[in-house]
Amino acid sequence: FRASQEQLTRAVAQFSEHLKASQEQLARDNAAVAGQIKGMQEQLTSVISRASAQNAPPRIAATPPRPTPLSPGPAVPAVRQPVLPSQAAAPPRGEKPKPTSTPRPPAPAR
Repeated sequence: FRASQEQLTRAVAQFSEHLKASQEQLARDNAAVAGQIKGMQEQLTSVISRASAQNAPPRIAATPPRPTPLSPGPAVPAVRQPVLPSQAAAPPRGEKPKPTSTPRPPAPAR
């Protein structure tokens, strides 16, 4: 009985050492993978920022340049848009249409 207890104690000790070594290896592997992920994130951030800069619309100056007295800016005529008949006859939003002077015939009975 004593010999089997000593064998069991040794087996548990070996298992414990093996488990500890496996956990340490797992921690090293996780740290390596975390470093790779961080590097990939940095590369993606760089690629995205470069792509955004290339696709960005051109920047517009905050204030338009003023024409100098020697070279006045070109005159731009105002462009009027045509008013469609449907737009001219439509009442403004929020207002009810006014009744017309011509009476309507009664609705047919159902």
